[in-house]
Amino acid sequence: MSTITLTPRAAREQQTFRVLLNAMARPGSIDTVPLHDSGAEYAAALSVMEALVDHEVTFALLPERPELVDAVLRQTGSRLEALEQAGYVLCQPDTLSRVLDGAMEGSLEYPDHGATVICRVESIREGGKLALRGPGIEFVTRVSIDGFSDEAMRLLAERNSHPPLGLDLIFVAPDGRLVCLGRYTRITKENN
Repeated sequence: MSTITLTPRAAREQQTFRVLLNAMARPGSIDTVPLHDSGAEYAAALSVMEALVDHEVTFALLPERPELVDAVLRQTGSRLEALEQAGYVLCQPDTLSRVLDGAMEGSLEYPDHGATVICRVESIREGGKLALRGPGIEFVTRVSIDGFSDEAMRLLAERNSHPPLGLDLIFVAPDGRLVCLGRYTRITKENN
């Protein structure tokens, strides 16, 4: 009897997908994904893209960086699309507000067509001034996400104010730490 083994890439994709499922089910929990083989500062973000994006969906990058576009195209077989039509968007903090303002949020008939935004930030830590509430959170979870501006927070709340329409947001740091904020997660900034 032979044993089926996964290639290193398939094992990484499977592990990353499981981490993402757990993180989406428990908004605000901090998990860690394995780092992609290439892309140094974007290695963790590429791991997330590789696990989520395939030939049946589209993606956008803001700002558009040719080496990242090539890596996503090569690894996923997906298609590059304009922000307003992309199912997945990879950005960084200085373009996050623009992405949240322009990404698709789905329709009442197809709320699942809302974009998933992956934002590469410098760091993610437990505790902090961001208080998260909603499904998957027992009482309140607090996190600190470098680069999640007040303007981006306001835009996310606005875009997610008419459930089931909205956007899902994944923050990922270079060390592989990530936190997911689903469209039903409510965020407040506390001054303590």
